[in-house]
Amino acid sequence: MSYKDYVKDHWFPIGIGTLFLVTLLIFGGLTQIPLYFLVITGAGSFLLGLVYFCWDYGRKKEFYEAIREKVRDLDKAYLLPEILKEPEFLEGRLACQAMKEMGRSMAEQVSSYEQKQKEYKEYIELWVHEIKLPIATGKLLVENNRQFYDESMIEELDKIDAYAEQALFYARSSYVEKDYVLKKISLRKVTSEVLKKNRKL
Repeated sequence: MSYKDYVKDHWFPIGIGTLFLVTLLIFGGLTQIPLYFLVITGAGSFLLGLVYFCWDYGRKKEFYEAIREKVRDLDKAYLLPEILKEPEFLEGRLACQAMKEMGRSMAEQVSSYEQKQKEYKEYIELWVHEIKLPIATGKLLVENNRQFYDESMIEELDKIDAYAEQALFYARSSYVEKDYVLKKISLRKVTSEVLKKNRKL
């Protein structure tokens, strides 16, 4: 915050102070008050006002510059209210309180969204696991009753199974930690399962 901006923001009290000094000089001249008294009174009032405005400008500049620097340096700007020291002047305290309320509201919104996403993912996972049972049962029935079913039935069941796996993949795509697992596997077993699943291609 520049001093020019501060002066523009406080033009009204500065104008009132200036008007007071001018009125004092005019009134003193009309009533023949000694010049030295007017000079001392005017200079004292001016210096007191100047000291106050310099002090007020200094503390507000420190606060606003701290906000600017921390916002620039932070990766997550919404953490600003947590690390920002609350100032002594009223406007700064109100700004800090407003930022904290906004941060709290955002955290609640994010938490609500994450909960809905979690519930949706759990529903899809449950649905996929439930639908796999009738698919497996259908495949078993077809395999055991070849004389009544042709190969197209197996192909259609394989398609349904693939679609279910695809739905599960998309449901888990928001949760990267569930997308991979590191463990030892048998390449022979995996190859056999893949060949069996895609034998009709």
